Amino acid sequence: MIRPGLMQTEEAARALGLEPATLEKWARLGIVKPVVSIDDLMWWDPTEVRDQVQRIRRESP
Repeated sequence: MIRPGLMQTEEAARALGLEPATLEKWARLGIVKPVVSIDDLMWWDPTEVRDQVQRIRRESP
């Protein structure tokens, strides 16, 4: 069972101002990590993914 409060990729990406495809690509590359991944579906903790994306934005030139 998926714990309450998690977001699917599309919702999490929208909340971060990203395209869902970008978040999915970063996950496949291991740049960000979803809390749960089942087959092609990913669920994200809003706080964790926001922190991961902020780290990426800080490190990008």
